[in-house]
Amino acid sequence: DNNDIERKFFKDDFSVDSSDQYTLVSGSLPTWETGDILFTATGRINRDCDITSRTGKYIISLEFEGDGVEKTSRVYFGDRSFMRIAKTSLDEYEISLAHSNVGMWASKSALGQFTWKTGMNRIELIIDETKTEVYFNGVKIGLYISTVEHPIEPTPIFGLYATGVSDSQTIKISEFGFTPSISYADDFSTDTIGGGI
Repeated sequence: DNNDIERKFFKDDFSVDSSDQYTLVSGSLPTWETGDILFTATGRINRDCDITSRTGKYIISLEFEGDGVEKTSRVYFGDRSFMRIAKTSLDEYEISLAHSNVGMWASKSALGQFTWKTGMNRIELIIDETKTEVYFNGVKIGLYISTVEHPIEPTPIFGLYATGVSDSQTIKISEFGFTPSISYADDFSTDTIGGGI
């Protein structure tokens, strides 16, 4: 039914305090601000939802604040499967992918494989029935990875991890979400719920 469709996606722009929708897995909770969450210490949180399929698109928009200190963020789509976004101590950037804790590939700004812009950057992880792929600010990076040859855990997770260091060396996240594959999507161009308002 349509309630089932609604439960298959979420989008958090942190415009309101959504902390009650997340569970702390380890470390410290981020600070909920208006329009973002701020990691000033290391922590991992999982979004509480009853989505049973990970086929679709994970979205994160983030910014690393402060230079000269290594910082890392991860988007977990399985207990040990994640997309990693990092800023090195040399102020270079890396994006990589791991299936079941096995590294699949890495793209590096130092090699000219992508260019990190000032402020927020948007990274999308797309998972279908046979592969994973990653887009950085709308441009595909890295490799298509087969989930048949390199399986990921069967139970989906919607988690965030970040290694904020201090009040001046932070990781700020302004968007986190999951959009289902087209088979579940509803563009709401017609009334799919019924009943007037």
